[in-house]
Amino acid sequence: MKRFRLFMAMAGLAIALSACKQQSNPDSADAGAMPSTAETPAPAPKPDALKKEQVAVVVELESPVRAAADGLSIEIPVKITNKGTAVLSSELRPPVMVGIQITGTAGDMTSEGAVRDFKRAPFPLVAPGASVSVVVNVPVNERIAGRKLAIGLVQESIRWFADWGQPDLVIGPFTPCDGKVCGADGKPL
Repeated sequence: MKRFRLFMAMAGLAIALSACKQQSNPDSADAGAMPSTAETPAPAPKPDALKKEQVAVVVELESPVRAAADGLSIEIPVKITNKGTAVLSSELRPPVMVGIQITGTAGDMTSEGAVRDFKRAPFPLVAPGASVSVVVNVPVNERIAGRKLAIGLVQESIRWFADWGQPDLVIGPFTPCDGKVCGADGKPL
């Protein structure tokens, strides 16, 4: 008896599935009997990668680098000036971020020990011809010992603006000392 009930339940399920398939299949004979209410979703917009000719930026130190109140990071106040033709912002898709890199042993991004993707910081919309001020927090980290920091813009998963010849702001060297950050003179900031 249990087998018979199971067989009947499976047969009912098969009939129900068959009916559903006929209703959703526009090629079936009964396709006009029940219109489909489901709409095909619009494809997601593709992210826009900026182009070299749209990009011209100046990243400059706005005031001296200082230790953060927590003593565990440094605050780097920068001014970003957009001299290009495209709007720049962390709100874009893909976003444009302030990127902090640690230079290598030769003081550049190609020598040993360079850290290309050390830290990122968002910034608000900056229209062509405008500037925005941002304070970038950089954590105390042994990797910065005796190294400089290169600060520039990067469109995530696309390209560093420096690859298009846009200059980075290079500051330092910095060194961790007793859990804080010291400047080139060995004194805490």
